[in-house]
Amino acid sequence: MLHLVQSVPARVVLGVLIIFSVASWCIILYKLFSFNRIHSQSVRFLEIFRRSTKFSEVQAVCRSLGESPLVVLYDGRARAEDNWHEVTGVARSTDGRTLVAEDLPVIRSPHSDGALRYVAAVPLPGGGTRFYFEAARPDGAHDLMSCVTG
Repeated sequence: MLHLVQSVPARVVLGVLIIFSVASWCIILYKLFSFNRIHSQSVRFLEIFRRSTKFSEVQAVCRSLGESPLVVLYDGRARAEDNWHEVTGVARSTDGRTLVAEDLPVIRSPHSDGALRYVAAVPLPGGGTRFYFEAARPDGAHDLMSCVTG
């Protein structure tokens, strides 16, 4: 077939196409392995989440499951009227597919209405986790706060 491609520009175009084809296959294989790894971490997270009786047990495993999209914190409200007074809670799976929020919050602010919401967890390079969150102050206003655990 190369004898049919006589001109230099045609050979350059063919070479570029071959390079991009190989690169595309490398990307496809990388994504395939990545999705398999993410799936296995998600399955492991769900197994631990269903077995655990304490949120701290689940949190301890989360560091090793960094690629799983299921490693999340839940914050929300039970009713629309509670929008300003949100607290951080836990959702549990009842059928292996649907998450249902528990009635009692896990974390509350000790001040005012107890609002504590918008929690974000950032793993630290030396170990531990820094949590950023909004919490109620004694005067009822809310502040952005941070704490380190582990």
